[in-house]
Amino acid sequence: MQVRIIVASALLAAALAGCGGSGASSPATPTQTVAPPPSVTATPVAPPPDATATPSAPAATDVPRARATAPTADSDAPTQAPPPPPPPAADTHVSLIAEGTRFLTASLTAPAGGVTIVLDNRDSGIAHDVKVFSGGANIGFTSPAAGPITQTLALGILAAGSYSFVCDVHPQAMHGVLTVGG
Repeated sequence: MQVRIIVASALLAAALAGCGGSGASSPATPTQTVAPPPSVTATPVAPPPDATATPSAPAATDVPRARATAPTADSDAPTQAPPPPPPPAADTHVSLIAEGTRFLTASLTAPAGGVTIVLDNRDSGIAHDVKVFSGGANIGFTSPAAGPITQTLALGILAAGSYSFVCDVHPQAMHGVLTVGG
């Protein structure tokens, strides 16, 4: 307890001397009880690192800070998903009639896109089918079936061009060309 009082008295005397006090007061004795003012502490405080630094030219390694930019009106808007694609166009249905062991038309036309052939076999008890080719490659067919029957052959999306078709049961008499336009 006595050590604190002596240190506190010494600090008080130093503070008074630094503040323009007379400094002529007698030093405190160990038996004196002097309380330090509330602003005086016995713990020394280190100055902040910048307090003693002298201004100098920036070092070569100093990097300027990036400037913050204000958000634009576009970035403030909520992000919206793009609209869904339009539904696919319905297939174009072309009718191919088989009657009298022949196709009533040997030429079919359709716009480019999805194409479906509807084979209408009107020959009672006689089997017909249709097979479609693109450059010699089979791209779709129906199974042979005795009429009267209607069969549907969805060919999917076809590019503009010519596609041959044939009845496998009667290839010599039943054949033609499907022309898909642009």
